[in-house]
This record gives sequence, C-alpha cells and structure tokens, in this order.
Amino acid sequence: DGKVSYTERNEKNRLEGNLYLTHINGSIENISNRAYQQQDSLSLNFKGLLQNNSPFELKLEESYSDPLYGFKIGLKIEPTSVLFLNPLLEPLSNVKVIAGHNDKFDMYATGNDNTAQGEMKFYYNNLHINLIKNGGLEKTGFLKKRMSDFVNFFFIRDNNRSRTGLIYFKRLKDRSFFNYMNKIIFSGVATSVGAKSNSGYRKDISNDKKEK
Repeated sequence: DGKVSYTERNEKNRLEGNLYLTHINGSIENISNRAYQQQDSLSLNFKGLLQNNSPFELKLEESYSDPLYGFKIGLKIEPTSVLFLNPLLEPLSNVKVIAGHNDKFDMYATGNDNTAQGEMKFYYNNLHINLIKNGGLEKTGFLKKRMSDFVNFFFIRDNNRSRTGLIYFKRLKDRSFFNYMNKIIFSGVATSVGAKSNSGYRKDISNDKKEK
C-alpha cells in the first residue's frame, strides 16, 4: 500500500506537473551486485492506482551487465477517462484534455542511458483538448480557443481503435529517471493521437542505427 509522488517544473512558466501513484503493491527481485550472469537483470513489478484513480501495472527490468544501463519497460493502464493525463499535461505542455475515454493503454519499450524506443497501443474515443496559457483556461484568449478548435479538427484524432503509436526519445542527461519515463510515455501518446508522426520517429531511429 505504498505511495509515490513525482513533481516536474515547466522550464518557462515554472508551473508544476504532478504524478501520483497510490496503493502500490509489488516486488523487487533478483537483487545482486556480484556473481551475476550476462542474462541477469534487476526486476521490478508493481500494481497500483495512477493519480489515485486508474489501475495500472508496471514491469521494469534493468540489465546488470550493460554499460549503458539497458532496460525494458512495460506499462498497462486499465480503461478510464483520459482526464487522468491533465495533472501532467496542463502545467508542462499547456494542453488540457476536456473529454475522452481510454479503452486500452498498453506500452512496451526498450532503452538505455541514451535513447528509448518501442510501441504503444493507446486506444480511445471522443478525445478533445484545449490549448491553454500558463496552466489556466481563464487566461486563455480568443486566438488560443480558435487554435484549440483548429488542432482538434486537423491534427488530433478524436478516436483511435487500432493505430499503434511508435515511441522514440533521446534522454536528457541532466534529468531524472522519472523524467525519462515520463517523456517515453508521452512520446507514445503523441504518435497515438496524431500530434507527431510515426514516420518521423522511424527516420530518427534509422539515423541512430546509421550513426552506431
């Protein structure tokens, strides 16, 4: 029955985005710092409530032997209102979800200290957003409201029943591991709703492979 609270500040307006995990139960397994094998990894498995509302299941494995701290992560969130994203989205991205229901949220990604990539099945319906200013609708002007209508009509898919979104993100080395996880998740959300394209991420991934 544990609790985790994570806060991140917007660099420009200094508003705080908050993530709450409550009623956490789970296990940390295969803890070792010596005599481990190539295939051995630290294993974390947790279940709880996201924002004290939405049931989630998180699985994380981190390699002992990879010098770049390679890891695998899986996240599943049970069907719920998409409004659970707002405590993070509003202050950090100036975006507020005003309607939408999550039918399926299933993510899998692999990464290391440099980059992460994977796939997300974020199926939802009736999604609508508002673009806001400094975290509040009361400060939003006429132009911002018209832009919200424009984004909802041309860019954001109000329904997604089968599209798989790609995940790709380069780690910001001066930020925490929680920040990295946050950015990985929202990378998949962005391609799932149409804010970013899968083709763009495929190009980035291909360029990374060429560099290596």
